[in-house]
Amino acid sequence: MSKLPSPVPNGNAVPHVPMWSQLTTYFAGLKAEAYKITWPTLPQIIGQTILTIFVVTLSTMLIWSMDYLWHALITLIVPVRHG
Repeated sequence: MSKLPSPVPNGNAVPHVPMWSQLTTYFAGLKAEAYKITWPTLPQIIGQTILTIFVVTLSTMLIWSMDYLWHALITLIVPVRHG
């Protein structure tokens, strides 16, 4: 019977690393990467927030006015009969 090849190199087992150590290493790397990011300044955040509110308000008003005009146009084409 032939011996099956070892799944690890040189037949040596991989050392057991506790999960707590793995998590600590992961979050340390995550923190290091977060410090590399160029975060926006407060004026940039405020400006983008105001722009977003303006665009959403403008879109809402545009959709509302289009709905109103569409309803008025349909009412002219197809008159509503009461009774």
